[in-house]
Amino acid sequence: MKAAVAAAALATLAACADTGQAPVTVAATAAGTAPAAIAVGDYTVTLTRADVGFGPAYFCAGANADGDQCATAVLELARTVAVDALDPTAQPLGDLDGVTGSIRSAMYDWGVSWLLTRDQPAANPGAPDGHSLVLEGTAVGAAPDAVPFAFTARVDAVPAGLGAPAVRAQRTELELVEDVAITLAVRVDPSAWLAQVPFTELDDGLGTPAAITAGTSAYTALVVGMTTLAPATFTWSRERL
Repeated sequence: MKAAVAAAALATLAACADTGQAPVTVAATAAGTAPAAIAVGDYTVTLTRADVGFGPAYFCAGANADGDQCATAVLELARTVAVDALDPTAQPLGDLDGVTGSIRSAMYDWGVSWLLTRDQPAANPGAPDGHSLVLEGTAVGAAPDAVPFAFTARVDAVPAGLGAPAVRAQRTELELVEDVAITLAVRVDPSAWLAQVPFTELDDGLGTPAAITAGTSAYTALVVGMTTLAPATFTWSRERL
C-alpha cells in the first residue's frame, strides 16, 4: 500500500475545514464463520485454526480503488488486525478515521504490504505469526479406507507490485455524513478460500501431515481465494444521531 495514501488522508483531515468536509469516525468489527466440516472435492476438511490479518484498508471515492486511483482515502484503517476467522462473533478492529463524502470502492491488504519505503513486501505488526493467513486442520478422502491427515498453511497474500494493494477495486458504497453514526462489519469466510485447494496433492494415503508451502498449487489456490474468489465482505449500518 502506498505510504502516500496515509499521508494524503491526514492532509485531507487537516484541510477538511477548507473543503466543506468534516472529520468522521466509524467503529469497525470483523467476524469469521463457525467451524464446520467443509466439502472440498472428494475430501471433507475441518479447520481447527484460521487466523487472518486484515488491513490496512482504504475506502475511496472512485469505483476502482487502487494505489494510483485513490491518492486520498475517504476512510481508512491504517493498521493490521488479526482476526479469528473461525469465530462468528464480532471482533473489534478499532475505529476507522476519515471525512464526510462518498465511498464507492475499497482496497486493502491481508496483513502484508509493499510500501514505497520498502524494497520488498513485508508483514505488518498485527499479522498472525507474521503472515497473511495461518491455517491448521484435518482432511480425509471419501474412500472407506481413507486415512485422515493434518495440514498446515502459512500464507502471504503479497501485493502485486510496489505500492499496490493485495485487493483492489472492491465495490462497496456509502455516504458518510455528519448526523449519522455508521458502523462497519467485515466478514471473512475461510471455507471459501479452501474451495479450490487440490487436497489430492497433499494426501499420501498414509496420514502423513502436510504443509501447504509457497509455489504449490494449493498455496496459490488459497491466495486466489482470499484476493479474488472470496475477499472480505463489508456491511455498513446507520443510526441517525
